[in-house]
Amino acid sequence: MIDSALSSIQATFQGQIQKFDHLYGCNYIEVPAEVALPFPPRESGPPRVHVELPGAESFPGALNHQEGIYWVPIHPHARKKLRLQVGMSVDVTLTLDTSEIGFTMTDELLAVLDSDPVADALFQLMKPGMKRSLLRYISDGKTEATRIKRSLLLTDRLLKEFALHQNGHPPVASKAYLPKDVEQRLTEISNE
Repeated sequence: MIDSALSSIQATFQGQIQKFDHLYGCNYIEVPAEVALPFPPRESGPPRVHVELPGAESFPGALNHQEGIYWVPIHPHARKKLRLQVGMSVDVTLTLDTSEIGFTMTDELLAVLDSDPVADALFQLMKPGMKRSLLRYISDGKTEATRIKRSLLLTDRLLKEFALHQNGHPPVASKAYLPKDVEQRLTEISNE
C-alpha cells in the first residue's frame, strides 16, 4: 500500500532546456536541489516522476542525480511537439510516480495479456526497466491497430523466448526478455 503522503509529492518550477554532450546528446531539464530533495529515491534507483510541460501530455521519467545536478530527461515527443530548443525556459511540474513500474499499461496490452495467462505471467516476471521500455514502445503507437500489433508482437516474443529457454537454449544475450530462473518463478506463481 502506498503512503498517501508520498503519492501527493509534487513540485512546480521554471527550468531550462539543456543538452548533455554525452548520454547520446540527451535533452534534459535541470531540477533545483530544493525541488528534487523531497522526492524519495526508490530501493532500486532514483525517484520515478511524471513530468508535465504546458501543452504536452505528461510523460514518465527518472529524477536523476549525476555530476552534481538533479535532472529529468525530456521525452522526444514532448520536445518535438513543443518545439523545445536548448536554452529555452519552460514551466515544469513533477509528480512522484508511485506505480509499480513507472508507466501506465495500455488497454491494448492489457487485453492481449488477459487473453494469454502464460504471456501475462512472463510479462510480470520481467524487470521494471524492461517493462517500461516495452510499454513505451507500445504506447508510442499512434493508432489502436499499431498498439495491438506491437502488443501481439511482444507476447509472441515472450512465448518464443520462453520456449527456447525450456528447450535448454540460453537467452539471447542483450535481447533476453526473461530472467534466468524463469521456470522456477513460473512454478512459484502457479502454486500461489
